[in-house]
Amino acid sequence: MQRVRIETKTPEPANSWFEKRRDFHNRSLYSGFFETYSSFVSLYQAYINGGELSFDDLTRLVGTEAQKGRLWQLKDHCHRLFKGSSQQNGLLLDWVIGSIFHEAMKLKENIYMYQFYGPSGSERLGNDAAGASLHCGVSRQNFMRGIAKEARRQVDNLTFLFCRANFLLRMLLPSQAHNVLLLRLLLEEGTISQELWSESTEQIFAELFPDQPEAGYLMVAKSYFNGQWLNEALAAYEAALTLNPDIEEARRRSFLLRTMIRDRQKIMAA
Repeated sequence: MQRVRIETKTPEPANSWFEKRRDFHNRSLYSGFFETYSSFVSLYQAYINGGELSFDDLTRLVGTEAQKGRLWQLKDHCHRLFKGSSQQNGLLLDWVIGSIFHEAMKLKENIYMYQFYGPSGSERLGNDAAGASLHCGVSRQNFMRGIAKEARRQVDNLTFLFCRANFLLRMLLPSQAHNVLLLRLLLEEGTISQELWSESTEQIFAELFPDQPEAGYLMVAKSYFNGQWLNEALAAYEAALTLNPDIEEARRRSFLLRTMIRDRQKIMAA
C-alpha cells in the first residue's frame, strides 16, 4: 500500500496576526489617544468654566465592563502594543495610560457620590436635629467637602498624566518613520500634530526625514497612488515637489495623475 504523506503547517504564534498589523495598531494608538485627549480637554474646559464635571460624560469617556469607553479601549490597546517591549518610552507610556485609566475610574466614583448624594441629596439622606446630615458619623457637609477636594486633586493628576502621555507619544514618533499608515493619518488629520504638539505636519516630516524632508510625502503619495486615491496622491506628490522640484518620479506621476483625474471627470460628466 502506498503511503500518503500529509504535510502539516506549524501553527503561527497567537500574536502573529497582531504583529503583522503592528503599523495599523500604532496608527490606531495615535488616533485613539487624540480622540481620548480631546474628550478629556472638553471635560476639563467645562470644569474650569463651571466648576462641575458631568458624571455621564465621564462614564462615556471611561466606559464600563459591558461597554468600554475610549479611555478603556486605549488602555487595553496600549498594553497590548507595549507589554514586554524593549522600548523604554513604550513601557512608560503603557504605565502612564494605565494610571490615567485608574485615576479616571476613581474620579468617576467620586463624581457619582457628589452628584447623587451631595447638596441636592439632603432629602434622601435626611437631617439630624442640628440640621447637619450624617454619613458614617461624619457630617454630610464635611464628607462631601472631602470628596470635592479629592476630585479636584484627581483632575489635576489627570491633566499632568495626559500631558506626560502626550510627551511620550511624541518621543516615540521617530521610531514610526517607516509607518506609512501613521504618516497618512498625520497628513489627513493635520490638526492632530497641531493640537497635540503645536507642530505642523511639515515640521513633523522634516524631523522624521532630516536628510530628505520630501521622503514622507513620497511614501504617502505612493500609498495613495497604489490605492487609486488620485486626488490625495497628486496633493502629496505636489507637496514633495515643493520641497524638492528635482524629483523625477514625482514630476512624472503628477503629470500622469492630472491626466487620470481629468479623464475620470470627463467620464463622470458624460
